[in-house]
Amino acid sequence: MLDPNEAQWLTVSDLYERGWTDPIIKRLPAPTRGTNPHHKSSPKAVRRWSLEDVMRLENRPDIRAQLERVAGRRAGRAERRRAQELQRQNRAFLGGLALEQAFDAQALETMTEGDRTAMLLVRRLHQAILSALYDTQPVRSIAEAQDGLRTVMEMTGADVRHSRYLKNPQLLASCAPWLGRGETKRERSLHHLLQKGYTAALVRVAAVILYEYAQRGESVPAEQILALPDFPVHKLMDSSLYQIYLVDFIPAMIRSQLSDLITVDPKDEYPEARMMQRRFVIHVGGTNTGKTYESLNRLAQAESGVYLAPLRLLALEVQESMLERGVNCSMLTGEEEDIRPGATHIASTVEKLDPHRVYDVAVVDECQMIADRERGFAWTRAILGCCAREIHLCTAPEGLAIIVRLIESCGEPYEIEHHGRKCDLILVDQPIDLEDVQDGDAFIAFSKRNVLLLAEQLRQIGVPASIIYGALPYATRKLQMERFLRGETRVLVATDAIGMGLNLPIRRVIFTRDRKFDGLHNRALRPEEIRQIGGRAGRFGVYDEGFVTATIDSETIWQGLSAPVEPIKQAMLGFSDLVLRVDHDLLEVLQVWNSIPAIEPYKKMPIDRYIFILKTLQDCGLALDKEQSLRAATIPFDEREEELMDYFLLYCGQYLAGREIEWPRRGKSSLDGLELYSQMLDLYYSFCRAFRQPVDLDWLRTEKENTALQINELLVRELSQKGKSCQVCHAPMPLSSKFRVCYKCMMKRKKQNHIQMHGGKSG
Repeated sequence: MLDPNEAQWLTVSDLYERGWTDPIIKRLPAPTRGTNPHHKSSPKAVRRWSLEDVMRLENRPDIRAQLERVAGRRAGRAERRRAQELQRQNRAFLGGLALEQAFDAQALETMTEGDRTAMLLVRRLHQAILSALYDTQPVRSIAEAQDGLRTVMEMTGADVRHSRYLKNPQLLASCAPWLGRGETKRERSLHHLLQKGYTAALVRVAAVILYEYAQRGESVPAEQILALPDFPVHKLMDSSLYQIYLVDFIPAMIRSQLSDLITVDPKDEYPEARMMQRRFVIHVGGTNTGKTYESLNRLAQAESGVYLAPLRLLALEVQESMLERGVNCSMLTGEEEDIRPGATHIASTVEKLDPHRVYDVAVVDECQMIADRERGFAWTRAILGCCAREIHLCTAPEGLAIIVRLIESCGEPYEIEHHGRKCDLILVDQPIDLEDVQDGDAFIAFSKRNVLLLAEQLRQIGVPASIIYGALPYATRKLQMERFLRGETRVLVATDAIGMGLNLPIRRVIFTRDRKFDGLHNRALRPEEIRQIGGRAGRFGVYDEGFVTATIDSETIWQGLSAPVEPIKQAMLGFSDLVLRVDHDLLEVLQVWNSIPAIEPYKKMPIDRYIFILKTLQDCGLALDKEQSLRAATIPFDEREEELMDYFLLYCGQYLAGREIEWPRRGKSSLDGLELYSQMLDLYYSFCRAFRQPVDLDWLRTEKENTALQINELLVRELSQKGKSCQVCHAPMPLSSKFRVCYKCMMKRKKQNHIQMHGGKSG
């Protein structure tokens, strides 16, 4: 009987589970079509019958009798399967017992003549066969087992015709379950011969395995591999000793060396910082709360200091600010540097921190980025390893808990200063039209394309706009910001890049999208992102009130400004130069490092980029040593850009050949082409600095300035005509074009397709 609490509709699969067969199902009324009661979200309609119809048919005596017969047959099949499994287990037990009796340890010592490696391998093979015997299904028939036993007999005589069987001990395991049977005279004879020659067969198998490994010419003795405490004996059934060496032995050795070099607790990787009496001041607050300003005031008063920024432009701003205060300050980023003689201070991106240099005061900005998937490791290193007597950490509220946890793990004192906004932030939860633009507005989009299209729309209604997005060269960003500050443009159109510390007089922040692509997924904006960006509205002394609104009706935006933000729970962890001390290939070392779990609250950074670059160098035959490979892999450039990757590989080849690193060639005059050329200049400089190659700084400075000016001029005057470029030839295209390639390339592609379709005739 059916449970009255079950679903009111039953599908074919439900009936099968109850023992129904197709002939019985055909006796039901015609089915209806509907959703699967067990998978209501499935869009596919299925056949289904009502509970009432099913119960009515099941209660008929003839149908009940049929269902009972089906249930009996199923129970019989299940009982037979259980009996077969029990028989298999019995055969495996008897076979294993027979092999244990057949294994002659004394004869083994005589056969191997004191060869410790061969003896050890034979014992491993014996363990592997027993393991396979108990874990796998035996051969299917006595005839199959007899064929295998004959081959084993020939193996004991070293018959070369069957040498292929010597490479794999699986054959012995498949025959072993039949050793305990001996139902006929011939079978008993075969079993007796196998038991008699079992140890000798293992010795011959071991000899072949050791010979094949020796042919590889590896410096690691086979005995060292076989002696591993956790040697994977089961792999001997279908893997060579060389494969085990590559897959198991090398990672185990790397893991052992890494464990000796790298301490369990990341804070102990910075002994110089642990020996100092450091003191922390944590400045907590949202955007426009003055936390960075107060920290910089303290930095300017110090005899020596360092400012660690999330952006190159911020490092440049702080350097200029320090110079205006009379503080001799250098600037250092991954793409450029301005090292001044006798400088007591330095402003740099957080990745460029020198953990061995001692400062009086350090300021680490935007510390909530400690959870960033790609760059968070640099903030972790700065907090744990910066050698400064007084360290000021500026963070959004969600970063406070994780920062305190890291400092307390170091056993160092800290104090917390909370900062409030200097001007009110007001949400306008009604969408506005683009035509309602006002001076001091900042329109936020989340892609370069949307930023450019929006800027062009504003220009068409007579509103000039400054433009900021991630791919824009820093010098051009600065020029665009200066136009906004001087009042040459009324509004700003930007990506979320303005949310990271850029101080601009913005009255309203206007979101044009409520989703963004974060490098992995196209997702909704998070509350902390909306606060970070929206908080740029209002400027103390300029706009006493800041407003946040949108051009779309979005609950994500309206609720995001006040929604609770989850505190950050993990800090990203990177690898240190200690990986160079491990005596193995750097690529293998990094892969093993990544497989070792980190302790709480740390999480390993993704190393996909490093692995991709190192593999590419190997595939191209560029034989850099480990230290050079690591330097190359840490050079900042977009490895996904084909032309940049080509230049990177060219530079590596020129370095290895002892040739001068050549200048990059200027491309098309479109926006994309100029931005790519600017990235090439950055790559040229970064590579030369990383590998200590001479750089023509005058030429480089002139090229970067000219490129930045050209891009700025294009954004100001020719955006509609050259704001887009062909993805094939990079020729300039109108921004309004709906196509990705220019007309010339489109016609060329059509002609090629026509030739291919008509067998090489252009017609």
